[in-house]
Amino acid sequence: MTTPARYAATFGLLLALGGTSTLGSTDGLAKMLTNRAHQYALTLPHVTPRGIATGPRVTIWFTERDGNAIVRMNAAGKVTTFALPQPPSLPLRIVEGPDASMWFTEGYGNAIGRVTQAGRITEFPLPTRNAYPIGICDGPDGALWFTEHDAGKISRITVNGIIHEYVLPRKDSSPEMITPGDDGNLWFTEYDGNRIGRITPRGKITEFPLPIAGSEPIGITR
Repeated sequence: MTTPARYAATFGLLLALGGTSTLGSTDGLAKMLTNRAHQYALTLPHVTPRGIATGPRVTIWFTERDGNAIVRMNAAGKVTTFALPQPPSLPLRIVEGPDASMWFTEGYGNAIGRVTQAGRITEFPLPTRNAYPIGICDGPDGALWFTEHDAGKISRITVNGIIHEYVLPRKDSSPEMITPGDDGNLWFTEYDGNRIGRITPRGKITEFPLPIAGSEPIGITR
């Protein structure tokens, strides 16, 4: 029986690998999903894949939230696991950075992590305690940007590990996910704030309230 957690990882992998196809209709997408879906068993004792992203050299990377690891899968389905130094770090989201390494958030570890293609892991502790970082993205300025859910901050980290935090107008906004926009800014969701936020690379923040109360926005993409 396929577990929901395993299916989530497989579905994310399938979309990432199938994203280069040109599909002219919804029927075409459904046919691609039916004909090309493959599942790959994960071997960690606690299988809870969370974030997923494409990496260099035709690889897929994802976080093992409860397995306390970062996992790489190549196009042939070969899985390589990189254990994090300190459990439980709770790795959540992951993205390829401008340095060709993979960068990820550690909710319980209160840090931003980096793993190279060779599997070398470096962790950068956050200046704010118990910030609970969640979302992370590659910014337009050569740095990584991420959300600090419990601290009410949007933050920036350079590839050298220098962190700068920007405080939202309301601490209880609970920022979740973040993405670069076509306008050269970063856009993010505020789960408890019921707003969409925008921050410039220089740190200017603008918030846009959602028309429906209690919408609890989470995901966002360009």
